[in-house]
Amino acid sequence: MTFRHPGPDGPTPFTDSDPSDPRPTPAPPAGRGAVVLRTHGLAWTAPGRGAPLFEALDLTLAPGERLGVVGPNGCGKSTLLRLLAGRVTPGAGTVRAEARPWYVPQSLQAASAGATLRLALFALDPELGPLRARLRAAEAAGVPDPDGYATDLGRYDDARGWAAERRAEIEAERLGFDGAALDRPADGASGGERRMLALAAALARRPALLLLDEPSDALDETAAGLLVRRLVSFDGTLVVASHDRTLLAATTGRTLAFEKDGLRLARGGYDRYVDARAAERSERERRAARARREIAHLEQVVRGYRTWSGRKEKEKSGAMDKGFVGARAARLMKRAVVAGARREAEIEALRRSKPWIEPDYALPMPEPSSLTGAIFDAHAVTATPDGAGGGSGLERGRPPFAPLTLGVHAGERLAVAGPNGSGKSTLLALLVGRLAPRSGTIRRARRARVGFLAQAASAMDRDFGADPASARTAASLFSAGERPAARRRLGALDYGAEAWSTPLAGLSGGQRQKLRLALLLAARPDVLVLDEPTLHLDLPAIERLQAALARWPGTIVLVSHDAAFRDGVAQRVVTLSDLDSDADGA
Repeated sequence: MTFRHPGPDGPTPFTDSDPSDPRPTPAPPAGRGAVVLRTHGLAWTAPGRGAPLFEALDLTLAPGERLGVVGPNGCGKSTLLRLLAGRVTPGAGTVRAEARPWYVPQSLQAASAGATLRLALFALDPELGPLRARLRAAEAAGVPDPDGYATDLGRYDDARGWAAERRAEIEAERLGFDGAALDRPADGASGGERRMLALAAALARRPALLLLDEPSDALDETAAGLLVRRLVSFDGTLVVASHDRTLLAATTGRTLAFEKDGLRLARGGYDRYVDARAAERSERERRAARARREIAHLEQVVRGYRTWSGRKEKEKSGAMDKGFVGARAARLMKRAVVAGARREAEIEALRRSKPWIEPDYALPMPEPSSLTGAIFDAHAVTATPDGAGGGSGLERGRPPFAPLTLGVHAGERLAVAGPNGSGKSTLLALLVGRLAPRSGTIRRARRARVGFLAQAASAMDRDFGADPASARTAASLFSAGERPAARRRLGALDYGAEAWSTPLAGLSGGQRQKLRLALLLAARPDVLVLDEPTLHLDLPAIERLQAALARWPGTIVLVSHDAAFRDGVAQRVVTLSDLDSDADGA
C-alpha cells in the first residue's frame, strides 16, 4: 500500500499559529490537487476464503466529501476502512492519500488501570499519547531521570501537546463530557462513553481525512444526537461505515454499498440510495409478477397442446383404414408437439430471466415453558462499587443508581432506557446474578431458564472461548443435535454459509453477535435478558430479530439505544429514575 503524506517527515502534529490558543483550527490542506484519497483496483480476500470480499475498487475522495459505507455483516466494510487507514495491506491495488487518515475502529481498547477519563482521552492520541504517558509515569515515580524527563517535556511542548490536551477537552465537552465527568475513573466507563471519548480524541486533531467504523454503536439517543451534530459541522473528508440510518442520512453525501452482485457507488446520500433500492426492488417484483403470469399462461397452453395432441393420436389410431383422416391427424399432432416444445422453451427462458427477489426470512424462536407470576423481583437494590468493570456503567467508589425496585412478570416485554453510564448494564447483571447487590434483595423464578446476552466485547470472547490463533469455527460451538436449528437461525440473520466454517477469529463484529444470539437461543430459554442485542448487526438482521422478539411469548428484559427496535419489541419502557425504592415496580 502506498501512502503519500505532506512533508518528508509525515504530517505536522498540530497547525495552531498560537500554541496557547485552545480553539479548534481548520483541517490542514489536503495537499496537491483536489483529491484527499484515491484507490485504484483495490481488492481484498479474507484468509481462508477463495473469493474476494471485493475487488477492482476505484474510489476518489475530494476535500470535504462525505462517504457512507453500508452492507451486511462480514461483507468487508471494516476491512475497507483498515485498508484506507493503512492498517492492512491490500491483496491487489493501491491506496494513495494526500493527508494522514485518522481512523477510529469499531472495537476499542480498554483504558489503563487507574487512569481517569481525562488521561484516557489524552492517551488515545497515537502520536502524543505515548509521550504523555512517559511524562506521567516519570512524575508518579518522582522523576528518577531528570534529563530524560526534561527531554520528553521539551518534545511534548514543541509538539504543542498542551494545546492539544485543551482541544481534546473541548471536543469531549462538545460530545457531552463536562469537566467533572473527565475526572472519573476510566475503567468504570460505559461502552458508549468510551466510544465518545475516542471520537473526541480524533476530532481534536482536526484531521483532513476521518475514518469512522460504527461510530454510534452503544450510544444513547442524546449522545447519538451530539455526535451527528458534531460530524455535520466537521469540515474535513469523512468516511463512515455504519448501520445507523439516522447518522448516515445526516452526515453523508455519497454511499458505497456492498451488495450481493458487487460494489455500488451511489450519489445523493443514504436516503436517496435507500429510495433507489426500494424502487429497483419494486420494479423487479413487477417484472417477476409479469413473468409468473406469462409462465402460468404458457404452461396452460402447453397442457392444452398435450391434451389436443393425445386426442389426435387416438383419432389417428382409430382411422387406420381412412388414409386421409389419419394423415391429417398426424400432421396436426406434429404441429401441436412442435408448438408445445416452443412454448416450453419460452417458459424456461422466462424462468432464467425472471428477476431474483430476496425472500423475507423469519427467525425461528424456541418455545418457552409456561410460567406464571414474577420472574424477577428486585427490592431496594443498589450495586456494589467493587463489581465495576469496563462497560458495566458502574463507577468505582459509588453506586450507579439510587436504591431501586423492579418487578418483571412472566410474558412481559420490558425495556430499560437511560443515558450512557447510568447503570442499565449493571441492572441487567444484577437481575441475572452476574453481580451481587450491595444492598436490597433480588428474587428469581426457580423454574425459569434465563438467557443473558451481555454487551461488553469481551463477553464475545468468553462465549466463544476464542483464541485469536484458534482454528475453531461456528460449527464447533453447537452440538450435533443443535446444528440444524442453529443454521436455520443464522440463515435468517444472513449469516453466510461460508462463515459457518470460517475461524472465529476471522469473523466480523456483526457475525460474532449473530453467533452469540444463535447460541443464546440454542439453550431454549424461557426468559431473555438482552443488553444491546443489535450491537454491530446489519439492518435486515435487526428487523428480523425485532419481528421475532415481538411475537415471542416468553419474557424479555431489554436494554437498547436503538429507539425503533426498543419500541417495536417492548410493551413497557422504564428509566432507572422511575425505579426508586418507593416505586412498586408495576
